[in-house]
Amino acid sequence: MNTALAINKNNEKAIEFMKSINEQIAVNTLNKAIELYEAEKYDEAFGIFNDILTKDNKNAYAYYYRGMIFDSKNKKWEAIKDFKAAYGLNKEFEIVNYLIAVDYDTLEKYKEAVEYYTKYSTSNAPDDEYKQYAKTRAEELKEYAK
Repeated sequence: MNTALAINKNNEKAIEFMKSINEQIAVNTLNKAIELYEAEKYDEAFGIFNDILTKDNKNAYAYYYRGMIFDSKNKKWEAIKDFKAAYGLNKEFEIVNYLIAVDYDTLEKYKEAVEYYTKYSTSNAPDDEYKQYAKTRAEELKEYAK
């Protein structure tokens, strides 16, 4: 393909094929990083997520999983930043509002925790134990959130 493009930079078939190959490489790289994360090989996964974000700073999944790694290392501020980035890029990541709330709660930033617990508890996320906890915890923290 590179040879075809070197000969004719306007070869649309070669351009499309290279684009497809690059997209597949990106997906495979992301999947590998997720597998490493799930195997609790956080340092390896972290490096790959960083590489992904260097090449594509609009990859919500890379931000989400890197945020999870930050959380596992008790780096709450970094996790919050990545979770916010993931949600900003993909509103379907409603769970990150819960994760952000928990991190703010841990940091004793109760006003922010209430905001994100409420955001999660009023979202379209399934009505499960996380949503119930978010509702309960938001109510408990309201008096401290001033």
